[in-house]
Amino acid sequence: MNTALLYEWRALILHDAMELLRKEVEPITYCAFELYMVQEMPIDQVIGQLGITKNQVYIACTRCVQKLKRIIAEINADDPTLELPENGI
Repeated sequence: MNTALLYEWRALILHDAMELLRKEVEPITYCAFELYMVQEMPIDQVIGQLGITKNQVYIACTRCVQKLKRIIAEINADDPTLELPENGI
């Protein structure tokens, strides 16, 4: 498969994996993960925006990464040619 096409396909699959993750966790959990891990917002801004503690942000991120790894492993099992990165980020 063409490298550019494979890259685009992986990006679409990873987007789908993130949507599956969003449906599996509480909205506040996903927001904390999205802001801190994906958008790389500073922790103080995340806790200020969401009204939760640093520890809650860290726990949310840990849970989301674990679930995302499982989702990606399932997708890779269905189509190993994708060779998606384990953490999806």
